[in-house]
Amino acid sequence: MGWRDRSYNRTGSGGFATDNPLTSPESLFNWSLPAGTYGPVRVRLHFWLMLLLLLQVVNIIHLGAGFAAAILLAAATLSALLIHELGHFIFAKFADGAHEEFVVGPFGNMLPPSHAPGPWPMFIAQTGGMIANFTLAVVCYFALVIITHSTAMPTFVNPVAALFDIPQGGAFFSGNLAMGFLYSFYLMNLMLMYLNMLPFFWFDGGYILQAVLAPAAGAYQAVNITCWAGMLLAAVMVAWSIFDIHAHLGLFTILLWVLLFYSSLVMLRQLRSDAPGLLSQLQPDMSRARSSNVKKRLRSGAWSKKVKKRVEEEQKEQDEIDRILAKVSQHGLASLTRSEKRRLRLATQRQQERERQGK
Repeated sequence: MGWRDRSYNRTGSGGFATDNPLTSPESLFNWSLPAGTYGPVRVRLHFWLMLLLLLQVVNIIHLGAGFAAAILLAAATLSALLIHELGHFIFAKFADGAHEEFVVGPFGNMLPPSHAPGPWPMFIAQTGGMIANFTLAVVCYFALVIITHSTAMPTFVNPVAALFDIPQGGAFFSGNLAMGFLYSFYLMNLMLMYLNMLPFFWFDGGYILQAVLAPAAGAYQAVNITCWAGMLLAAVMVAWSIFDIHAHLGLFTILLWVLLFYSSLVMLRQLRSDAPGLLSQLQPDMSRARSSNVKKRLRSGAWSKKVKKRVEEEQKEQDEIDRILAKVSQHGLASLTRSEKRRLRLATQRQQERERQGK
């Protein structure tokens, strides 16, 4: 599948980033702005990210820090997000996949990296962003300690706190813009690391929990448990935010937890109604990983006719499954014949069995 054929590059309301944001009201919220191509990587900035950056700029100016400070805070936010994507880019290669299309949203990647089939490659590819943010946060922390001769920098105590302690660029108010940028960059990296631990598919945490659970529970139950964990956490946090509404960000915090609850609920309903389709969506495009696996197996010296035949059969079967999934995407599950439904069901069962075995 070419990059222009992906959902976020199509015009209309079906994808989550469109060429024309005025196609429909929904398209505006799904739109992303092309931000250039850098080597193999194409970068797009999502609508919600640009709205966040605008609100940051307005808020900092309103607090009296000045336009330069506001721009530097936005730059710190964008830099931390790009570092997050770069982490996925590097670790996806270790997982026999790729991450060459950055659709940068307010919490990280709107497009997950591809990886070889199985929970372990998924775990590796999805943790790359958090590891990159953690590494930069540690570097910035010690840099601030050396510069300020103080260890009194916030570190948060749990992932949930990251939704409450959004950086405001506190060091900007001292008038030292360089220190302000470093401080805000530190906080943004820390916040992104913690946010992406949360068990929602908006973040990396949903995929990571799925990968951890899949070897023992299978792909279906792994997604099922992840959805319930997200809904339970979000419900508790909505109740807490209502009870303690003045202590944090008020209605904004409540709305965010409600949206996270709803996202897990939608995922759970989709799992119940179309498990094969959803599981295929959560397993990104495998064309590059499959071809790489085939090359490795051939390079290993397994040139016998038996091995070649098995590789060809696996490739043929996967091409047929890709055709069936494309048909489901275009015409719905009801368009499949009885034979196609049986093929898809058997393929899903085989994939679940491989994941249970940790392959």
